[in-house]
Amino acid sequence: MAAQIRAATATGIARARCRRMPSRCARAFRAAASGSNSGAPSESDERRDAVRARLWRELARGRTGSVPSVMGPIVSEPRPDDGVVIDRLTLAPESRNEGSEHAVPIAVVRPHGDWDDALPVVAFLHGTGGDTEGLMPSLVAIAARGYVAVGVDAPCHGRRLDPGSAAPSHGNDDERNRHPSNASAAAPAAEGLGHGSGNSRERTFERYGAALVAAWRRGNVERENGTGSGGNEGSRRGDARPFLFDGAWDALRALRFVTRGDEYGDLTDPARVGIGGISLGGMYAWLAGAADP
Repeated sequence: MAAQIRAATATGIARARCRRMPSRCARAFRAAASGSNSGAPSESDERRDAVRARLWRELARGRTGSVPSVMGPIVSEPRPDDGVVIDRLTLAPESRNEGSEHAVPIAVVRPHGDWDDALPVVAFLHGTGGDTEGLMPSLVAIAARGYVAVGVDAPCHGRRLDPGSAAPSHGNDDERNRHPSNASAAAPAAEGLGHGSGNSRERTFERYGAALVAAWRRGNVERENGTGSGGNEGSRRGDARPFLFDGAWDALRALRFVTRGDEYGDLTDPARVGIGGISLGGMYAWLAGAADP
């Protein structure tokens, strides 16, 4: 991964993606890049926009998509040898009706020092059984090349297994005071490579599997009772809904926070945002990118 990032320019990345796409998707990608779809909207454009709007409604489930607020401190870890600073924080649930399982732990990895121009943003999401800390080498490699890299713990993964737990503490007061939000805090460092909360993969799979089954059963009951939203996710509830839609929405919230929030808004360029992931994270990325390109 790191070698690919070092070798690729923005154009190179786009071409590499195009080569891996099915031919129909590749043709659409090339047409969009060449501007051949400019002018009056075609019937296919209108159909695409209608599907995108429906997908957005399914992901949002009545939520407004406002800029998230931070719950607790932002803890910064400077890595001068890598040329980056890692910020660990938690986004608050979007509404009072949502429980602590909807608080979203994220990591924002930014280039060290001051930058004159706004930086592009790349979200890179982990797969089933992993977490953001396990992807930290890749996030650091991305940020070291002039991007703001974002990692998001998926539902029932990483620090989300312990919603009340604090982020690992790294760095010093001087470096934390240089953070865009001027926030500072201290918390005990977590143990366990690849799991920021120190949770084992066995515990992750146990909790995640149980939550998936519970969401599936609840969705069936809601559809039988006529209380669902009509989609495969059922109606919006305050309890955990851990499969694809909630994870994609969490990724969109993290990107909205990094590109529009006060903490990073001056550092990032909202017109240059990318998202990708591994396995489960890749599915989140496809949904998020389709709903809000």
